[in-house]
Amino acid sequence: MIRAQKVERVKALTKELENAAGVFVTRGEGLDATQTYELRCRLNEVGAQFRVVKNRLVRIALADTPVKAVADTVAGATALVLAEDPLAAAKALTKFANDNKQHLTLVSGVVDGELIDETTIKALAALPSQDELRAKILGLLMTPASRLARVTQAPAQHLAAVLAARAAQ
Repeated sequence: MIRAQKVERVKALTKELENAAGVFVTRGEGLDATQTYELRCRLNEVGAQFRVVKNRLVRIALADTPVKAVADTVAGATALVLAEDPLAAAKALTKFANDNKQHLTLVSGVVDGELIDETTIKALAALPSQDELRAKILGLLMTPASRLARVTQAPAQHLAAVLAARAAQ
């Protein structure tokens, strides 16, 4: 890669890093082409991108971004995951890492400008999604109303059953 290409690559990567809501650093030593393709597909489904870039170029691109805290963890065979939704990306990464323990390691990440480690990424992945939380809250709000409706209908049902039994006699 010639110098002009490297400069353009760094500019493009810097722009992607600035626009990402979350950035994760992974080590994918031993991932074959099929596994890498599967990982990319899983991440694309949740709006995340898997980028393999030279470490030196990554460090240069990270220097001027809000996610520069991960620069210290970029070493060896690393790859970046740029996410629009960090929670969904963390879930997809954790699931894939659990399925491929020997090949993919979660190193670190930055979510909302805060550096997180592997255990925090796994804890983030264990959280329920926004849709699940909304459904739970809606269920909690609807429970008292449905119970009230059942309680108010019960006397009427009992009265109707007594009248039906009396009419049958």
